[in-house]
Amino acid sequence: MLIDSFVLGGAQRQFVNLAMTLKKMGDDVSICTYYPLQGTLSEEDTKQIDVTCFEKSFKYDLTPIFKLKNKIATEKPDVVVAFLATPSIYAELSRLAGHSTPVVVSERNGPGEHTRLLKEWVLVRLHTLAKYVVFNNHGHRNDLSAKYKSLQGKTRVIYNGVDERYFSNAKSWNTIIRKNTKATTKETPFKFCVVSARPIKRKGMFELIEAMSHLKHTCEIPYSVDWIGNCNESDINVIQAKIELTRHGLESIWFWRGVNNELFNTYNTYDALLVPSRREGVSNALCEAMASGLPCIASDIVDHREVVLKSGSGILFEPQNAIELASCMKQYLEAEVSDLAHYGSQAAKFAAENFQIDRYAGQWRSLLQSAISD
Repeated sequence: MLIDSFVLGGAQRQFVNLAMTLKKMGDDVSICTYYPLQGTLSEEDTKQIDVTCFEKSFKYDLTPIFKLKNKIATEKPDVVVAFLATPSIYAELSRLAGHSTPVVVSERNGPGEHTRLLKEWVLVRLHTLAKYVVFNNHGHRNDLSAKYKSLQGKTRVIYNGVDERYFSNAKSWNTIIRKNTKATTKETPFKFCVVSARPIKRKGMFELIEAMSHLKHTCEIPYSVDWIGNCNESDINVIQAKIELTRHGLESIWFWRGVNNELFNTYNTYDALLVPSRREGVSNALCEAMASGLPCIASDIVDHREVVLKSGSGILFEPQNAIELASCMKQYLEAEVSDLAHYGSQAAKFAAENFQIDRYAGQWRSLLQSAISD
Protein backbone atom coordinates (compact mmCIF):
# COMPACT_ATOMS: atom_id res chain seq x y z
CA MET A 1 0.00 0.00 0.00
CA LEU A 2 1.42 3.39 -1.04
CA ILE A 3 0.66 6.93 0.15
CA ASP A 4 2.69 10.15 0.38
CA SER A 5 3.04 10.27 4.19
CA PHE A 6 1.08 9.98 7.42
CA VAL A 7 0.62 13.70 7.86
CA LEU A 8 -2.82 14.39 9.31
CA GLY A 9 -5.61 14.34 6.70
CA GLY A 10 -8.77 12.48 5.74
CA ALA A 11 -7.12 10.37 3.05
CA GLN A 12 -4.30 9.39 5.39
CA ARG A 13 -6.76 8.40 8.10
CA GLN A 14 -8.75 6.26 5.67
CA PHE A 15 -5.55 4.67 4.36
CA VAL A 16 -4.49 3.71 7.88
CA ASN A 17 -8.01 2.46 8.70
CA LEU A 18 -7.87 0.18 5.68
CA ALA A 19 -4.33 -1.08 6.31
CA MET A 20 -4.91 -1.88 9.97
CA THR A 21 -8.32 -3.51 9.39
CA LEU A 22 -6.98 -5.70 6.57
CA LYS A 23 -4.16 -6.68 8.91
CA LYS A 24 -6.69 -7.66 11.59
CA MET A 25 -8.59 -9.68 8.97
CA GLY A 26 -5.46 -11.78 8.49
CA ASP A 27 -3.97 -10.19 5.38
CA ASP A 28 -0.26 -9.48 5.05
CA VAL A 29 0.02 -5.71 4.58
CA SER A 30 3.11 -3.65 3.81
CA ILE A 31 3.00 0.17 3.73
CA CYS A 32 5.24 2.46 1.67
CA THR A 33 5.52 6.26 1.86
CA TYR A 34 7.95 8.72 0.30
CA TYR A 35 7.90 11.40 3.02
CA PRO A 36 8.93 10.46 6.57
CA LEU A 37 6.12 12.42 8.24
CA GLN A 38 4.18 10.70 10.98
CA GLY A 39 0.72 11.54 12.23
CA THR A 40 -2.19 9.16 11.70
CA LEU A 41 -0.17 5.96 12.20
CA SER A 42 0.58 5.53 15.87
CA GLU A 43 3.78 4.05 17.24
CA GLU A 44 1.74 1.06 18.38
CA ASP A 45 0.48 0.54 14.82
CA THR A 46 3.98 0.76 13.33
CA LYS A 47 5.00 -2.18 15.52
CA GLN A 48 2.30 -4.31 13.89
CA ILE A 49 2.95 -3.50 10.26
CA ASP A 50 5.92 -3.15 7.92
CA VAL A 51 6.49 0.50 6.96
CA THR A 52 9.07 1.64 4.39
CA CYS A 53 9.88 5.24 3.45
CA PHE A 54 11.44 5.82 0.03
CA GLU A 55 12.77 9.27 1.04
CA LYS A 56 11.72 11.48 -1.85
CA SER A 57 14.33 14.25 -2.32
CA PHE A 58 12.39 16.92 -4.23
CA LYS A 59 8.91 17.57 -5.61
CA TYR A 60 9.38 15.94 -9.03
CA ASP A 61 11.68 13.16 -7.85
CA LEU A 62 10.73 9.98 -9.74
CA THR A 63 12.93 7.56 -7.81
CA PRO A 64 10.00 6.29 -5.68
CA ILE A 65 8.69 4.63 -8.87
CA PHE A 66 11.77 2.46 -9.17
CA LYS A 67 12.06 1.87 -5.42
CA LEU A 68 8.46 0.67 -5.42
CA LYS A 69 9.14 -1.56 -8.43
CA ASN A 70 12.12 -3.12 -6.63
CA LYS A 71 10.12 -3.68 -3.44
CA ILE A 72 7.39 -5.37 -5.48
CA ALA A 73 10.01 -7.59 -7.15
CA THR A 74 11.36 -8.57 -3.73
CA GLU A 75 8.10 -9.10 -1.82
CA LYS A 76 5.93 -10.31 -4.71
CA PRO A 77 2.61 -8.93 -3.39
CA ASP A 78 -0.72 -10.00 -4.82
CA VAL A 79 -1.88 -6.42 -5.34
CA VAL A 80 -0.68 -2.82 -4.96
CA VAL A 81 -3.01 -0.15 -3.50
CA ALA A 82 -2.32 3.61 -3.77
CA PHE A 83 -4.21 6.54 -2.22
CA LEU A 84 -4.09 10.13 -3.60
CA ALA A 85 -3.00 11.47 -6.99
CA THR A 86 0.81 11.38 -6.88
CA PRO A 87 1.09 8.00 -5.11
CA SER A 88 -1.35 6.65 -7.71
CA ILE A 89 0.83 8.03 -10.51
CA TYR A 90 3.89 6.37 -8.98
CA ALA A 91 2.09 3.04 -8.55
CA GLU A 92 0.74 3.11 -12.10
CA LEU A 93 4.08 4.10 -13.64
CA SER A 94 5.82 1.35 -11.65
CA ARG A 95 4.02 -1.12 -13.91
CA LEU A 96 5.70 0.49 -16.91
CA ALA A 97 8.99 0.19 -15.01
CA GLY A 98 8.69 -3.55 -15.06
CA HIS A 99 6.10 -5.50 -13.04
CA SER A 100 2.71 -7.06 -13.75
CA THR A 101 1.17 -6.92 -10.27
CA PRO A 102 -2.37 -5.48 -10.44
CA VAL A 103 -2.69 -1.90 -9.14
CA VAL A 104 -5.78 -0.39 -7.51
CA VAL A 105 -5.79 3.39 -7.00
CA SER A 106 -8.06 5.65 -4.97
CA GLU A 107 -9.22 9.14 -5.97
CA ARG A 108 -10.09 11.11 -2.83
CA ASN A 109 -11.42 14.29 -4.48
CA GLY A 110 -14.68 15.79 -5.67
CA PRO A 111 -15.69 17.17 -9.09
CA GLY A 112 -13.53 20.12 -10.07
CA GLU A 113 -10.65 19.29 -7.73
CA HIS A 114 -8.23 18.95 -10.64
CA THR A 115 -8.58 22.53 -11.81
CA ARG A 116 -6.11 22.10 -14.63
CA LEU A 117 -7.63 20.00 -17.40
CA LEU A 118 -4.22 18.82 -18.61
CA LYS A 119 -3.45 17.40 -15.17
CA GLU A 120 -6.84 15.68 -15.06
CA TRP A 121 -6.31 14.26 -18.57
CA VAL A 122 -2.88 12.88 -17.62
CA LEU A 123 -4.20 11.33 -14.41
CA VAL A 124 -7.06 9.63 -16.20
CA ARG A 125 -4.77 8.32 -18.95
CA LEU A 126 -2.49 6.81 -16.32
CA HIS A 127 -5.52 5.19 -14.68
CA THR A 128 -5.68 2.88 -17.70
CA LEU A 129 -2.71 1.13 -16.07
CA ALA A 130 -4.80 0.43 -12.94
CA LYS A 131 -7.17 -2.47 -12.49
CA TYR A 132 -9.68 -0.39 -10.57
CA VAL A 133 -10.12 3.27 -9.64
CA VAL A 134 -11.91 3.74 -6.30
CA PHE A 135 -13.75 6.95 -5.35
CA ASN A 136 -15.22 7.88 -1.97
CA ASN A 137 -18.18 9.68 -3.58
CA HIS A 138 -20.46 9.20 -6.56
CA GLY A 139 -20.20 12.82 -7.70
CA HIS A 140 -16.56 12.67 -8.77
CA ARG A 141 -16.88 9.13 -10.09
CA ASN A 142 -19.83 10.06 -12.31
CA ASP A 143 -18.16 13.29 -13.47
CA LEU A 144 -14.96 11.59 -14.65
CA SER A 145 -16.73 8.51 -16.04
CA ALA A 146 -18.94 10.73 -18.19
CA LYS A 147 -15.94 12.61 -19.60
CA TYR A 148 -13.54 9.70 -20.12
CA LYS A 149 -14.71 6.43 -21.68
CA SER A 150 -11.40 4.80 -20.68
CA LEU A 151 -12.65 4.70 -17.07
CA GLN A 152 -15.89 2.90 -17.81
CA GLY A 153 -16.08 -0.49 -16.16
CA LYS A 154 -13.16 0.06 -13.78
CA THR A 155 -14.56 2.62 -11.32
CA ARG A 156 -16.04 1.82 -7.91
CA VAL A 157 -17.39 3.89 -5.00
CA ILE A 158 -16.55 2.96 -1.41
CA TYR A 159 -17.57 5.38 1.34
CA ASN A 160 -15.15 6.18 4.15
CA GLY A 161 -14.86 3.89 7.13
CA VAL A 162 -15.20 5.11 10.72
CA ASP A 163 -13.87 3.12 13.65
CA GLU A 164 -16.90 2.83 15.91
CA ARG A 165 -14.66 2.08 18.89
CA TYR A 166 -13.72 5.76 18.89
CA PHE A 167 -16.52 7.51 16.98
CA SER A 168 -20.00 6.57 18.13
CA ASN A 169 -23.27 8.25 19.06
CA ALA A 170 -21.75 10.02 22.06
CA LYS A 171 -23.82 13.21 21.67
CA SER A 172 -26.68 12.41 24.07
CA TRP A 173 -29.08 15.20 23.22
CA ASN A 174 -31.84 13.86 25.41
CA THR A 175 -29.71 14.26 28.54
CA ILE A 176 -28.70 17.86 27.84
CA ILE A 177 -30.32 20.12 30.43
CA ARG A 178 -31.42 23.50 29.10
CA LYS A 179 -33.36 26.25 30.80
CA ASN A 180 -35.89 26.16 27.97
CA THR A 181 -36.56 24.09 24.88
CA LYS A 182 -34.24 26.14 22.68
CA ALA A 183 -30.80 24.77 21.89
CA THR A 184 -29.16 28.09 22.70
CA THR A 185 -29.38 30.38 25.71
CA LYS A 186 -27.19 33.19 26.96
CA GLU A 187 -25.67 30.75 29.45
CA THR A 188 -25.00 28.07 26.81
CA PRO A 189 -23.90 29.60 23.48
CA PHE A 190 -24.26 27.32 20.49
CA LYS A 191 -20.95 25.75 19.42
CA PHE A 192 -20.18 25.08 15.74
CA CYS A 193 -16.99 23.37 14.63
CA VAL A 194 -15.15 23.10 11.32
CA VAL A 195 -12.59 20.31 10.93
CA SER A 196 -10.11 20.80 8.10
CA ALA A 197 -6.60 19.48 7.56
CA ARG A 198 -5.62 22.69 5.74
CA PRO A 199 -6.92 26.28 5.92
CA ILE A 200 -7.34 26.70 2.16
CA LYS A 201 -9.93 28.75 0.28
CA ARG A 202 -11.79 25.80 -1.19
CA LYS A 203 -12.66 24.69 2.35
CA GLY A 204 -15.06 27.66 2.49
CA MET A 205 -13.29 29.62 5.23
CA PHE A 206 -14.02 33.05 3.77
CA GLU A 207 -17.65 32.26 2.91
CA LEU A 208 -18.09 31.21 6.54
CA ILE A 209 -16.63 34.51 7.79
CA GLU A 210 -18.99 36.40 5.45
CA ALA A 211 -21.93 34.34 6.74
CA MET A 212 -20.98 35.16 10.34
CA SER A 213 -20.81 38.85 9.43
CA HIS A 214 -24.34 38.63 8.04
CA LEU A 215 -25.55 36.83 11.18
CA LYS A 216 -24.12 39.64 13.30
CA HIS A 217 -26.69 42.00 11.79
CA THR A 218 -29.63 39.59 11.61
CA CYS A 219 -29.36 37.35 14.68
CA GLU A 220 -28.53 38.12 18.30
CA ILE A 221 -28.38 34.52 19.53
CA PRO A 222 -24.91 33.75 21.00
CA TYR A 223 -22.69 31.20 19.27
CA SER A 224 -19.05 30.45 18.49
CA VAL A 225 -17.09 28.74 15.70
CA ASP A 226 -14.02 26.59 16.33
CA TRP A 227 -11.65 25.94 13.40
CA ILE A 228 -9.96 22.61 14.13
CA GLY A 229 -6.90 21.76 12.06
CA ASN A 230 -3.64 23.21 10.87
CA CYS A 231 -3.74 27.00 11.39
CA ASN A 232 -0.12 28.07 11.07
CA GLU A 233 0.12 31.80 11.78
CA SER A 234 2.41 32.28 8.76
CA ASP A 235 -0.12 30.74 6.35
CA ILE A 236 -1.38 33.41 3.94
CA ASN A 237 -5.01 32.24 4.26
CA VAL A 238 -4.87 32.31 8.06
CA ILE A 239 -3.39 35.82 7.94
CA GLN A 240 -6.12 36.99 5.56
CA ALA A 241 -8.85 35.29 7.61
CA LYS A 242 -7.67 37.05 10.78
CA ILE A 243 -7.81 40.38 8.95
CA GLU A 244 -11.38 39.66 7.82
CA LEU A 245 -12.45 38.50 11.28
CA THR A 246 -11.12 41.70 12.82
CA ARG A 247 -12.68 43.86 10.12
CA HIS A 248 -16.10 42.34 10.82
CA GLY A 249 -15.65 42.30 14.60
CA LEU A 250 -15.85 38.50 14.81
CA GLU A 251 -12.54 37.66 16.47
CA SER A 252 -14.24 37.08 19.84
CA ILE A 253 -16.42 34.23 18.53
CA TRP A 254 -13.95 32.52 16.16
CA PHE A 255 -11.35 30.26 17.76
CA TRP A 256 -8.31 28.66 16.08
CA ARG A 257 -8.02 25.31 17.86
CA GLY A 258 -5.13 23.85 15.88
CA VAL A 259 -4.50 20.19 15.12
CA ASN A 260 -6.44 17.78 17.32
CA ASN A 261 -5.29 14.15 17.42
CA GLU A 262 -8.17 13.11 19.67
CA LEU A 263 -11.25 14.14 17.72
CA PHE A 264 -13.12 11.15 19.12
CA ASN A 265 -13.19 13.03 22.44
CA THR A 266 -14.08 16.31 20.77
CA TYR A 267 -17.16 16.04 18.55
CA ASN A 268 -19.56 15.49 21.44
CA THR A 269 -18.55 18.88 22.91
CA TYR A 270 -20.12 20.68 19.92
CA ASP A 271 -23.69 21.28 18.82
CA ALA A 272 -23.16 21.04 15.04
CA LEU A 273 -20.53 20.45 12.36
CA LEU A 274 -20.02 22.93 9.53
CA VAL A 275 -18.75 21.69 6.14
CA PRO A 276 -18.64 24.89 4.03
CA SER A 277 -16.32 23.48 1.34
CA ARG A 278 -16.56 24.66 -2.25
CA ARG A 279 -15.47 21.24 -3.47
CA GLU A 280 -14.06 17.98 -2.08
CA GLY A 281 -14.91 14.32 -1.72
CA VAL A 282 -17.03 13.05 1.15
CA SER A 283 -15.26 14.60 4.12
CA ASN A 284 -13.70 12.29 6.68
CA ALA A 285 -14.73 14.79 9.37
CA LEU A 286 -18.34 14.60 8.17
CA CYS A 287 -18.34 10.80 8.52
CA GLU A 288 -16.78 10.91 11.99
CA ALA A 289 -19.06 13.69 13.23
CA MET A 290 -22.15 11.88 11.96
CA ALA A 291 -21.02 8.68 13.68
CA SER A 292 -20.72 10.78 16.85
CA GLY A 293 -24.35 11.92 16.51
CA LEU A 294 -23.60 15.49 15.47
CA PRO A 295 -26.07 17.46 13.28
CA CYS A 296 -24.48 18.88 10.13
CA ILE A 297 -24.66 21.94 7.91
CA ALA A 298 -22.93 21.23 4.61
CA SER A 299 -22.51 22.71 1.16
CA ASP A 300 -24.56 21.03 -1.55
CA ILE A 301 -21.67 19.22 -3.28
CA VAL A 302 -20.80 15.63 -4.22
CA ASP A 303 -22.92 13.17 -2.19
CA HIS A 304 -24.03 15.59 0.53
CA ARG A 305 -27.61 15.58 -0.78
CA GLU A 306 -27.81 11.83 -0.11
CA VAL A 307 -25.57 11.65 2.97
CA VAL A 308 -26.82 14.73 4.82
CA LEU A 309 -30.16 15.90 3.41
CA LYS A 310 -32.00 12.70 2.45
CA SER A 311 -30.72 10.87 5.51
CA GLY A 312 -32.17 13.58 7.75
CA SER A 313 -28.75 14.30 9.27
CA GLY A 314 -28.80 18.04 8.61
CA ILE A 315 -29.33 20.79 6.07
CA LEU A 316 -27.53 22.03 2.94
CA PHE A 317 -26.71 25.37 1.39
CA GLU A 318 -25.54 26.41 -2.06
CA PRO A 319 -21.71 26.34 -2.10
CA GLN A 320 -20.05 29.77 -1.91
CA ASN A 321 -23.40 31.34 -0.93
CA ALA A 322 -22.70 33.06 2.39
CA ILE A 323 -26.29 34.30 2.75
CA GLU A 324 -27.66 30.75 2.52
CA LEU A 325 -25.02 29.50 4.95
CA ALA A 326 -25.99 32.24 7.41
CA SER A 327 -29.64 31.24 7.05
CA CYS A 328 -28.80 27.60 7.84
CA MET A 329 -26.75 28.60 10.87
CA LYS A 330 -29.60 30.80 12.10
CA GLN A 331 -32.02 27.90 11.64
CA TYR A 332 -29.89 25.80 13.99
CA LEU A 333 -29.44 28.64 16.45
CA GLU A 334 -33.22 29.01 16.71
CA ALA A 335 -33.89 25.26 16.75
CA GLU A 336 -35.36 23.33 19.63
CA VAL A 337 -33.27 20.61 21.24
CA SER A 338 -35.67 17.97 19.94
CA ASP A 339 -35.03 19.07 16.34
CA LEU A 340 -31.28 18.88 16.77
CA ALA A 341 -31.65 15.55 18.55
CA HIS A 342 -33.50 14.22 15.50
CA TYR A 343 -30.74 15.38 13.15
CA GLY A 344 -28.13 13.85 15.44
CA SER A 345 -29.86 10.48 15.76
CA GLN A 346 -30.40 10.28 11.99
CA ALA A 347 -26.72 11.11 11.45
CA ALA A 348 -25.64 8.32 13.80
CA LYS A 349 -28.06 5.89 12.14
CA PHE A 350 -26.80 6.67 8.62
CA ALA A 351 -23.17 6.39 9.76
CA ALA A 352 -23.80 3.03 11.42
CA GLU A 353 -25.32 1.72 8.20
CA ASN A 354 -22.83 3.20 5.73
CA PHE A 355 -19.53 4.14 7.41
CA GLN A 356 -18.93 1.09 9.59
CA ILE A 357 -15.22 0.24 9.31
CA ASP A 358 -15.64 -3.50 8.79
CA ARG A 359 -18.08 -2.76 5.96
CA TYR A 360 -15.54 -0.34 4.44
CA ALA A 361 -12.66 -2.79 4.70
CA GLY A 362 -14.85 -5.67 3.52
CA GLN A 363 -15.78 -3.81 0.34
CA TRP A 364 -12.13 -3.01 -0.28
CA ARG A 365 -11.08 -6.60 0.41
CA SER A 366 -13.66 -7.97 -2.01
CA LEU A 367 -12.49 -5.55 -4.70
CA LEU A 368 -8.83 -6.45 -4.15
CA GLN A 369 -9.67 -10.13 -4.42
CA SER A 370 -11.37 -9.40 -7.75
CA ALA A 371 -8.30 -7.49 -8.96
CA ILE A 372 -6.11 -10.48 -8.06
CA SER A 373 -8.34 -13.14 -9.61
CA ASP A 374 -9.29 -11.36 -12.85
